[in-house]
Amino acid sequence: MTTYDLEPVGNEARLELTLKRIVYTKFDAALEQIARYEAGSLTDFTKLLQEKLDTKRPDIDKLENRVVE
Repeated sequence: MTTYDLEPVGNEARLELTLKRIVYTKFDAALEQIARYEAGSLTDFTKLLQEKLDTKRPDIDKLENRVVE
């Protein structure tokens, strides 16, 4: 990863993109830590989604919920 910054160039009215630092990482280890997950309960997940939907849609009782086959 690299970090850049804009810095003024002398007395001129312009900025120049300047490299500030380079950060080296162990890509494989970092990717594995980011990508690793443990699946939780599907029931808990759908319950959480329903709760969020209910808070965003107070008029949810007016909707007709039915399964379409």
